[in-house]
Amino acid sequence: AKFPSQVQSEWLRQRLLTYPPKQGRGNSFMDPVFLSRTPEWGSVEITRAMLDLLQGALKIGNSDNTAIQEDKRFCPSRFLVRSPPGSDSTKIPPVDHFLYVSESCMPVVTAKELFSKISDPNISWLNARHRTEEETPNNKYEDDQFAGINRRIPGQYRWKGDQWVLLARRHASSI
Repeated sequence: AKFPSQVQSEWLRQRLLTYPPKQGRGNSFMDPVFLSRTPEWGSVEITRAMLDLLQGALKIGNSDNTAIQEDKRFCPSRFLVRSPPGSDSTKIPPVDHFLYVSESCMPVVTAKELFSKISDPNISWLNARHRTEEETPNNKYEDDQFAGINRRIPGQYRWKGDQWVLLARRHASSI
């Protein structure tokens, strides 16, 4: 959340991203510290927030998190609304797709159509373009957007994409 301290819903507060719990004496009862990038529209902070979400989602169903899973405030399964059908609630399978959407855009297909298209674990969807491509507008807005990218990253590696992204676990794990 952009402003986690302003979230009123207890259900939603339980699902906010947090920093890892502090280990050591006396720290086990500390409240979670919420992670927020406070992004502005079109800022690189949105990308950083998306990477934070991806890191958290990759932990769901990962058996390496047994110490964290003991504390429900930090357990990756807290993000699940319900357990997948036909699964043991103690053994949560890993997430196989990661879908990013924007709060201001709406899909033009039904949920059934969407899920039929994304059922292949080897397919990801990302609409990205390089600054030098013909379809990329050449104007002040684009200059401002690309100027926010660190200059230490060589130009050939600077790409810009829409916020709507679908990643299969195979592709997401390599980020």
